[in-house]
Amino acid sequence: MTQLRSIFFALPDDELALAQKAGHFLRHAFGYSPDTCTTVIGFGASAIGLLCDGSAQNELTQCLYSRNIGSGRVATSKGYPLTSQDRLAIIERRQRN
Repeated sequence: MTQLRSIFFALPDDELALAQKAGHFLRHAFGYSPDTCTTVIGFGASAIGLLCDGSAQNELTQCLYSRNIGSGRVATSKGYPLTSQDRLAIIERRQRN
């Protein structure tokens, strides 16, 4: 058993354990991932997308989400741009992990 973090464990041959050993281990809002992709596209009501410049969240209810999509509009209800200070904090956090 390989300890990934304080309460997360994986078998030694699991892709998360192998990614951690290779330095390709990413922690984000959705948990841990062996994928180093920094862009996550959110589909569906209340989904959160992560982009290099910030994050966006879709409409919280299925009704509003479907209405926007059905009308040809984006379903994003709010977005949060990253500041240069945010980016620096992310880099520092990744270096610690």
